Amino acid sequence: MSKIEWPSQEDMCEAIGYLACPGVVNKIEATVPADRVEKFKEKYKGMYSDEYPYIVKKGTKYGDQLRLYLNDNDGCPSFLREQLDATYGVRLNDTSFISFIIRSFGFRITNSPQESSIIIEKAKFLSEKEYKAFLKGYNKHNEFMDSLSESLTSDSVIAPVLVECPEVKTGKKKKATRREDSNNSSFTKEQLQSIGWLGEKYIYMLLMNRNKELLERIAADKKPYNVVWFNEGFETDDNWKDKSVGEGCDLIVEMENDRIMIEVKTSKKDGKLFTMTHNEMVTMQEMGDRYYILKVNWIERLLHNQSPELIVYTNPFDTIFKPAQIKEATFYVRS
Repeated sequence: MSKIEWPSQEDMCEAIGYLACPGVVNKIEATVPADRVEKFKEKYKGMYSDEYPYIVKKGTKYGDQLRLYLNDNDGCPSFLREQLDATYGVRLNDTSFISFIIRSFGFRITNSPQESSIIIEKAKFLSEKEYKAFLKGYNKHNEFMDSLSESLTSDSVIAPVLVECPEVKTGKKKKATRREDSNNSSFTKEQLQSIGWLGEKYIYMLLMNRNKELLERIAADKKPYNVVWFNEGFETDDNWKDKSVGEGCDLIVEMENDRIMIEVKTSKKDGKLFTMTHNEMVTMQEMGDRYYILKVNWIERLLHNQSPELIVYTNPFDTIFKPAQIKEATFYVRS
């Protein structure tokens, strides 16, 4: 891909700010012809980790080749998104620009996470206008989280589209592209946890507003009930710890002489994978058809006054947790 021609200096600074955001960059790699290795090491001294550079035969490339890979392109500024390799969807090929952010902003050629604090300190030497653009890019994910939280503050809540449980397809697995095969996210672990709590809040609000379709799916439409949500209050405490740990679920719907337990799994878009803890699995088995997994997909649609998708898994231990449906399992073996 040819050298990027930025519409303005501010556009470039916004892109750099986005790339500096924790979790956005997966890796920056370098491929260098054998006869240029010493020049590479001199040029990027202290700016690369031990696994680089990849050394190729002399003459196979005209010069150093730098490639930057994103974990995904969620929140990517529009102009930067247009520069991503169309085949990979998450790769930036402009060696000149990548070299510039390494040498001027403290990015490193490495498979490890970038040091955001170092990049921010260097960005402070930009002009006021450029630094403001940098922060706009850097705060893309935080702005998303704040906007999503604000969309769930009113008493009314947009009803979801109920989606039937997808069938499990067996057979030969097709070869996946890098984009399809990547389960990485540009959101930090803490941000992903907050998205999960916001998904729980969404379900809590549906229950408190007695959403008819949801109540019919969980067999609670004709009964009075009380809802216990373990993480209620997370938005008011910056140091909130997950209060559902050890409870086996996220919400409990208490009815007279009965109760059901609900585990909520939430994705910004169409998440196809989710994890379950040992305690959740044990509780799920014990509760049988009184346990539900509610999978919220496309929660980002709430920002546009559109309906997320909701899949209701009834008695999930017996209906979905089968070897054919488990991509990976971790086993603990006593010595």
